[in-house]
Amino acid sequence: MMTFVKTSRRTLLLSAAAAAAFLLLNGGAAHADATSDARRALQTLYDKTNAAAANKDLNGVLAYMTPDFVATGAKGEKRTVADLRAQLAQIFPLLQSWSGASRIQQVTLNNGGGAATVVVKENVRMLMVNPQTKQKAVLESTGVSRDVWVKSGGGGWRMKQSRTLSAKALLNGKPAPGG
Repeated sequence: MMTFVKTSRRTLLLSAAAAAAFLLLNGGAAHADATSDARRALQTLYDKTNAAAANKDLNGVLAYMTPDFVATGAKGEKRTVADLRAQLAQIFPLLQSWSGASRIQQVTLNNGGGAATVVVKENVRMLMVNPQTKQKAVLESTGVSRDVWVKSGGGGWRMKQSRTLSAKALLNGKPAPGG
């Protein structure tokens, strides 16, 4: 009788452990899949935003931001969507070319997958022409930001905030003022 109880208890514990491991692994896989899906979707939006900038498409650049979006620079300065719209409206006419690449470094899902915190590295190269002097200038910048994305009512992602963690800018190969 004692051997039966030991064997039954051991079998029960092993079964419970196997069930727990199965749930943990499958739950982890579901989380990993959700994170991978979010990473792919968000990378696509970064790519679309870069393509819009290359085409000087102001609305395309701002298309994936929430109306209350706020960008915070490395020194704490804040910009709203309206600020960005005004700034880009001044820059785009001066651009001869723009190329940019954003690469997601890390994605963390929050609020049951309804929000994501993304660390992204960005490289941008702009060729601009001064309208008065007709001189060309090359601005190259690299930076890392932490962006918060939220799912909108339609299920699509929208960027709610962006905080610059680090940034470096060169103007014609020399450190840019303020960069």
